[in-house]
Amino acid sequence: MHLTKTSFKPTHFKKFRFCLLQFIVLIFLLQIKPVIAKDYISERTYFEDKTGNMSFQEVKGKNFEKIVGTVLQMLN
Repeated sequence: MHLTKTSFKPTHFKKFRFCLLQFIVLIFLLQIKPVIAKDYISERTYFEDKTGNMSFQEVKGKNFEKIVGTVLQMLN
């Protein structure tokens, strides 16, 4: 049994390969999950007013301390 030239053309193979490549790319694109940050703040600082009587203007001029870790770790 001999294959004729019309039974398998290279153009069919190229089309099939291109469709397969498109399908694989589509599968990869469907696997992507969006990553959304809860906020855009990269560094946080705090100041503790131990008396509770300072105004906002007074607090603005004070030195703030960096928060390392979470706020709950600092409170414990």
